[in-house]
Amino acid sequence: MFWDWLREEPDHQMVVVDMGTETEPIRQKILFTGQVQGVGFRYVLKEAADVFELTGEAFNNADGTVTAELQGRPLSIENAIHYVQLLSPYILVDQIDQETIPMQNGEHGFVTG
Repeated sequence: MFWDWLREEPDHQMVVVDMGTETEPIRQKILFTGQVQGVGFRYVLKEAADVFELTGEAFNNADGTVTAELQGRPLSIENAIHYVQLLSPYILVDQIDQETIPMQNGEHGFVTG
């Protein structure tokens, strides 16, 4: 589903990035501001995290924002953030604030709360 939608929408420019060798994994806490609740944002973010082999979590905040923690290769995190914004015309991200935080050892998969 993730890639099918992008292929069907010729208006969206796809960027293919070589994800071969890159730096050590990191964990980032990311605050998404905009139209990110009630539009399937966390579901789409989970799909992107699965595609780019990231772990972490995402949850809605009372103020209408979404907080996510993504762990993996830095380029994979950036790709997930980029593609999640392209997946739905209902998702409108106005601002993204990123902060590198300590890694979580032993984490498996991506969950939404």
